[in-house]
Amino acid sequence: MPAQETRSVEFIHSAYTGGPIHGVIGTDQLRERLNPFVFLDHFDVSTDSKWGFDWHPHSGVATFTYVLAADLDHADTSGASGRLHEGGVQWMASGNGIWHQEYYHPRAENSVNGLQLWIALPPELENGPNHYQDGQTEDLPEVGNTRVLAGTYMSVSSPIVAPVDFNCFDVTLDAGDSWEFMPPDDHHVAWVYTRDGAVETGGTSVASRTLAVFDTTGGSIIIGSEQGASFVVGTAPANREPIVASGGSMHTNAEALQSGQRRIAEIADEVRNK
Repeated sequence: MPAQETRSVEFIHSAYTGGPIHGVIGTDQLRERLNPFVFLDHFDVSTDSKWGFDWHPHSGVATFTYVLAADLDHADTSGASGRLHEGGVQWMASGNGIWHQEYYHPRAENSVNGLQLWIALPPELENGPNHYQDGQTEDLPEVGNTRVLAGTYMSVSSPIVAPVDFNCFDVTLDAGDSWEFMPPDDHHVAWVYTRDGAVETGGTSVASRTLAVFDTTGGSIIIGSEQGASFVVGTAPANREPIVASGGSMHTNAEALQSGQRRIAEIADEVRNK
């Protein structure tokens, strides 16, 4: 029997650091290569008071937030609000437009740590209604050293039911251990972000807080770490739709973007006139 093929690393990209925020996916080139994954930030803040983002708009994308340390209070202009506890994830499809605010409340360790990933919505949903799902930490399944944030790992699925096919796992390796995953055959987009510690994968050493993008040839992903590490892996079918972006809005064409921006402006007027 021939040896199973493994994916090689096509290229690595060091996260851009601006204060407490590490910008991982944000350039036009990365968005085009990794679509439907069109944005990723890692925030890591030492604070004993709340920290976050005041009212701001989105349209055309879903935000997928993973809170590693702290609790997240969320509110938006649809009237939804709630608290996502440490270790949980939230899916928010912005559809044709929404304003929201996100504030993180540190626990005893005085730390706010988490990631926010943006997923491009398909054309039939990019100007659709808003949609939410919360997965609290106790709801997210774990398979050994792997937390299943979205999608399916070893036949175990996340409770987040998204209209976009993607996997997202958080993995922690002890020193000298390795991790393996065979993505579905059509998941030609695959990447790993080392949120804490260095790894070796696809014939490449990947430093801490670095993005590694795998090739599109298929095969398994094998990741090892000499010293121990924690990392996030994402896989998905390639999204061939264009990306037309402005601020927190990302759509597949100019008309859809204009529709989202009109609705965002309408919501702002409605709030001011209340």
